Amino acid sequence: DVVSYNAAIAACAKRGQWETALALLAEMRDEAGLRPNVVTYSSAISACEKAARWETALALLDEMRDRTVRPNVITYNAAISACEKGGEWEHALRLLGEMRKRDGLRPDVVTYSAAISACEKGARWETALALLHEMDLEDNINSNAEEEDEQQTVVHRGGRQGNPAAPTTSGVAPNVITYNAAIS
Repeated sequence: DVVSYNAAIAACAKRGQWETALALLAEMRDEAGLRPNVVTYSSAISACEKAARWETALALLDEMRDRTVRPNVITYNAAISACEKGGEWEHALRLLGEMRKRDGLRPDVVTYSAAISACEKGARWETALALLHEMDLEDNINSNAEEEDEQQTVVHRGGRQGNPAAPTTSGVAPNVITYNAAIS
């Protein structure tokens, strides 16, 4: 079944066995007559990422769209990381824009870190710093929107607030990995 194939492909991805992962994907699709889902494709793309097979990763991304399987943030993260490992900063940035515009997805810290690292490998430090700034701006926008939501929730609860000491941000804040990617 699909779950078993997904588990096998994910195991191949963890071990960097991209060829076996792709063979299982083909077997699943062509011989077993099963329909791969976003987990299947994300795992296969991740296997390609581990082997720096960026072209194959992008071909899988195209294939999943052709088969009307919508990519998610994890899918894009693996594809952007594959581009980063292959030194393809332009493709990484194209995917970053595409995930927002085409699929309406919000990049996370992993997305930005991979894109920044791709720019660093391409000696595009200005672009890397711009991404770091964009990430920080997005975090501030998300934090403000979340604070407004929390204020509305307090009003709806009749002024009772759950835990005032709890952090209200869950946006895309730069972390140590992101900063390291930007300065390396």
